[in-house]
Amino acid sequence: MVYTAPGSAAFSKKRGSMADKITAELALIDTELAAVELGDIELNSGEILVGNAGNVATAVTPSGDVTISNTGATTIGAGAVTAAKTSLASGKLFVGQGTGVAAEKTPSGAVTMDTDGVFSLADTALSPAKLALVDGHIIVGDASGEGADVAMSGDCTIANTGAVTIGAKKVTESKIALAEGKVFIGASGGAAAAQTLTGDVTVNTSGTTAIGAKKVLASMIACADGKILVGGADGASAEQTMSGDATLANTGAITIGEKKIGKAKLISESEAVAGNIFVSTGSDYGIDEVAVSGDATLAANGALTIADSVLDGSNVANTSPDNVIGAIPVLYRIAVEDASANNDITSTHKFLVTDFWFVGGATPGVAEDTVQLLNGTNAISEVVAKTTDANCLVRATQLDQSTGMVAAGGTIRITSVKNTNVAGTAYVMGIRVA
Repeated sequence: MVYTAPGSAAFSKKRGSMADKITAELALIDTELAAVELGDIELNSGEILVGNAGNVATAVTPSGDVTISNTGATTIGAGAVTAAKTSLASGKLFVGQGTGVAAEKTPSGAVTMDTDGVFSLADTALSPAKLALVDGHIIVGDASGEGADVAMSGDCTIANTGAVTIGAKKVTESKIALAEGKVFIGASGGAAAAQTLTGDVTVNTSGTTAIGAKKVLASMIACADGKILVGGADGASAEQTMSGDATLANTGAITIGEKKIGKAKLISESEAVAGNIFVSTGSDYGIDEVAVSGDATLAANGALTIADSVLDGSNVANTSPDNVIGAIPVLYRIAVEDASANNDITSTHKFLVTDFWFVGGATPGVAEDTVQLLNGTNAISEVVAKTTDANCLVRATQLDQSTGMVAAGGTIRITSVKNTNVAGTAYVMGIRVA
């Protein structure tokens, strides 16, 4: 191509209007273009001419979704045609035709599709004849949620006729629905029916049968004259005549033979424990061998030993007036603090005061340091003064018998009044009474 555009000065000197000048130049360009042949354009293999941003044709190699060979064959790249690049009507899909060209079609028949791409099977679309299934197998959902072709096994099997067979001993008690306390009993039609056992025998939910009270009558038991039923080694009872140490008449009277009960009858030598005694077990009139324990023990030679530190006021008997045996006195020892205060103890038993004395501590007191014995708030003794002697002993000379009887649960009180030092120990003696 040899055309060269004239400069501005040369272009302005040309004759004619501006339009004529331009038309003349374009005619020159057309003449040049008509003379150009394809072979005169220099391009590398596979390149094409594409206008650039400056409106100038530029040789480039096609790339991206489509490429071209030097024979002019274009190729669409794998996966290049996406859904967004495809024009397809709502609810339709491409279906290949006999000509090999795809055509838009709307799914219909047994399977349909919505605009979200969700396929739906029409009712009764799947008939048994359309399923491939091994002889005698069934379809069961697997862990992934898909149907699987399996053979029925376990408690039941199935034939290709649909007949289900429950295996021998497969129906266990946990698989049977049965109302509480009922049993299955065959009915006249051959089918079992749930029934409640009644009459002489009943059954509970644990399967334990119970013969009703007074249901087994003497007339129901066959037993020879004068004999009794005795369990045999095999667990079955047998008729026997009672003999040995005791005999039985047909009237039911048992006779124990003379001198038949010896110590060996009470307990065998191999089981005997030295020092034990026989004690009744209670209302069933039984006896049991026990060891003497608690506050006293018994030796094999019969010697009874009372344990140390077990005898106190709780072990003493109550004493009534004019008791000819005499009473065992009970002594209360009450600490008195060095203060004006009430020093109380609670008597667990009814108690009659017979004496009251006070022993002062190592620190002497004065006459104004006093103690007094009371039944709760009621005075029993007069006021007793502590002396100026260390460890002094002073005793009440008066006891009011109207207040000296302390009830069980009553308060034995030592009221102390301090001037100099009133610390010491009070002693209250008496007897338990009913």
